[in-house]
Parts: sequence; structure tokens; C-alpha cells
Amino acid sequence: MKFLIPALQKLFSYLVAKLLLALGVSFVTYTGYSVGLNMLKQNIAGSFSNMPSDIFNLLMMAGFGQAVGMIFGAFAFNIAMSTVSKFTLSKTAK
Repeated sequence: MKFLIPALQKLFSYLVAKLLLALGVSFVTYTGYSVGLNMLKQNIAGSFSNMPSDIFNLLMMAGFGQAVGMIFGAFAFNIAMSTVSKFTLSKTAK
């Protein structure tokens, strides 16, 4: 019983350290991707503002706005999955 408590303390401290490290890396990764994605959205919105209104309306009727929304949704899903994958506690994580 005397060796069980120190072993549990070491295991607990190891798991807490790995969890905090994974949370920190995930937060930094998500924040970086989020900033890049917002810059890309602003670039696309700026490009649309320079477009003639007739061409813009034709693109929107053709569903270009929905397509852009789907693409950004896929990017956001990829970002979320890449940050969640960093939560693994095994030593073989990428």
C-alpha cells in the first residue's frame, strides 16, 4: 500500500502534464488556423466588393455563396479535427 500512493501521484502528475500540454498546443493551433481562415474570408469578401453587381448577382444565383460556405465549413471541420487529435495521451501520437 505504501508504494501505491506515490505511484498514483506520479501517474496523476504525468496525465495532468500531458493534458495541459495537449490543451496548450491545441489552443495555439486552433487560434492560428482561425486567424488564417478569417484573413482568407476577408480577402474573398474584399474581392466580391470589387466585382460588378451584375456578375456578383449571377454568381449568387448560381449558388457560389453556398459553395464558399461549404468550403469554409470543411476548413473549420479540418481545423477542429486536427486540434482534437492532439488530445491523445499515447506516446505514438503524431
